[in-house]
Amino acid sequence: MKKRLMQGSALRMCLAFLLVSSIGWAAAPGGLPRASAAFTPSTWTVDTYGGAAGSIAASGSKYNLQSTGANVWGNADSFTFVSQEEESLYDECSSVTITGTIYSISDYENVNASAGLMFRDSEEAGAKNVMLRVLPNGGIRYTYRTADGGTTANTSGPTLTFPIELKLVRQGNIFTAYYKQSGVWKLHKYVEVDMGTNVRAGIGAFSVTSNPITAEYGNLDIVNTSSYSPPVDGYVDPEPTASGLLLRDRFEDGSATNTPAAVNNPLWRGVRYACIVEDGAGNRAWVRDGSNGYAYAGSNAWTDYEASLDVKFDAASSGLNIAQLLVRSRQTAVYGNFCYAAGISGGNKLVLEKLTAGESTTLGSVGIASVLDGQWRTIKIRALDNTLNVYLDGVLKLSYTDDLLPNLRGGIGIRTEESLVQLDNVIVTKVDDPLGGDFDNWVGGRFDRPAP
Repeated sequence: MKKRLMQGSALRMCLAFLLVSSIGWAAAPGGLPRASAAFTPSTWTVDTYGGAAGSIAASGSKYNLQSTGANVWGNADSFTFVSQEEESLYDECSSVTITGTIYSISDYENVNASAGLMFRDSEEAGAKNVMLRVLPNGGIRYTYRTADGGTTANTSGPTLTFPIELKLVRQGNIFTAYYKQSGVWKLHKYVEVDMGTNVRAGIGAFSVTSNPITAEYGNLDIVNTSSYSPPVDGYVDPEPTASGLLLRDRFEDGSATNTPAAVNNPLWRGVRYACIVEDGAGNRAWVRDGSNGYAYAGSNAWTDYEASLDVKFDAASSGLNIAQLLVRSRQTAVYGNFCYAAGISGGNKLVLEKLTAGESTTLGSVGIASVLDGQWRTIKIRALDNTLNVYLDGVLKLSYTDDLLPNLRGGIGIRTEESLVQLDNVIVTKVDDPLGGDFDNWVGGRFDRPAP
């Protein structure tokens, strides 16, 4: 059961200017304005769950959150939650960020007592949620329930020294947890949870025992930004479709999802609203600013092909700086997202990886000059039988022949993590196999013999 202690006023939003990214790209006409909301007592709602008791009080510029409660865990929760409603309409084009500093956790009797930041799908005790929490010893833990009434999973992080700065970011259904270490934000983990347009965002705590803990918070803030431009009305692709072309997307129609689907208009699965923006020369590209996760296109029946992707990192991009092109991508019951991925990592490496059942194996890596310079580069992967060749700007950089459970067919995808990057000119072209054709990809062998 949930008990409401205090009802805050309606969320106050102030509309400001059209969002212009640091890479100099502006939302096309019709883009939504930037919106921001302060996390202040006038907007707070304090809820208690599962028999917990709690309250929040100001202490100078800081706030003391007191709470009993068993845990945020299992199928339902017992804790105190201080929150306000936040709307997120446009997936990765809408970003809600909670930041805060936890200065101390005092009066605890159980080492699993916790305080942290949270997004919650609803006000029910068993609601989907993500919580980036701190233990009394400074240990970091990220917990997440991906289905209403479902179980809760967790990923532990390092043990830090108080005060501890935390950040929890929502972009669409991707929720990413960060902590600050040595003055630098570190990515802890991101998870996908299908929450609704409106969620609760705020802070929470529990003691595990019948006696309350006191968590001292400061620097609390919730920032909500949106920038989305609708597709270009009446756009017609003037470029002819060449023989052997499986897919082409230059994003000139201003969308990654508009129907009808065609070779020159793929529908990117996992995306409802992509941030397609236009530069001063009239060229459009897909901008992913800190957007962690995957998008997919194409067919599981594709076998041998070449796929290419143009990428441009902003000089101010920080963090992991990962932008990869996926080939032979299939969602399978046994292996999960089974595919190969090649692209930039860290801003100064070209890597080839194999993804199986959520685990990544590096098949090859080579150092390159830093790409954090605002220049376009082309990543190309040639997949023929069980051999992968990876090119950067037309130069062969990596080659690998996979003799251990090779993945021989599937569509393409895009993966980015902790990067400010533009994506453009996705092109996939069929490669003819002179020996086995498509037959050897389906039977998984006979690569050196003609098809029967």
